[in-house]
Amino acid sequence: MVGAKIKFFRTMRGLSIEELARKVNLSKAVISRIENGERQLKTEEEIALFAQTLEIPEEFIATAQPFFVNINNSHSNSVGFVSIPKEVLEQMNAKDELIRHLIEKLK
Repeated sequence: MVGAKIKFFRTMRGLSIEELARKVNLSKAVISRIENGERQLKTEEEIALFAQTLEIPEEFIATAQPFFVNINNSHSNSVGFVSIPKEVLEQMNAKDELIRHLIEKLK
């Protein structure tokens, strides 16, 4: 679940795997493994760094409450789902059009 959230917000922020890897000082392979669920974030420092880089609350990375967003990945034409608590969406910086749209749909 953590990997799906990271991939969702990386994509939403317009970051490539390479860009995220550089920002969090990990290899592209490690980012790919995290996004595919093959590796977890190992420390609180890693969680904080990913949260800060992706502009999401730290608690969100470890939280899995039911709220599903359909993700259409234009690179592979695949669809995935990520769980986002309503409270977390409301706390996020609403500058992103998608987040504003989701918050309005939840009201």
